[in-house]
Amino acid sequence: DPAEEAALRESKVMRFATVSDLMEHPLPDMPILLHFDTDIIDRSEAPAMNYSASNGPSSEEVQEAFRYLARTGDVRAVSMSTWNPALDPDGRTRDVCMNSLQALLENPV
Repeated sequence: DPAEEAALRESKVMRFATVSDLMEHPLPDMPILLHFDTDIIDRSEAPAMNYSASNGPSSEEVQEAFRYLARTGDVRAVSMSTWNPALDPDGRTRDVCMNSLQALLENPV
């Protein structure tokens, strides 16, 4: 979405090309609001998405990044887009997404 791209470029929102880039960049000492777009996880692991990502990060990469963020002690709020339950009869995508979120919640400072 070109309008969204322009708005983000002009904002103070930190964005990274890859999940691993996040862990190589010093984070500011300030509260973190994390939005987890679940559809970034590679579709081979999480296929029940309306707009799935090919060549997205693995769930383990996402979990590693979430553990990194949790260790900062600065995460104050988390929002999460969801998968499409109608496309997830076996619950595989749900499990991948919730396990990723759990990695953030289980890693106290």
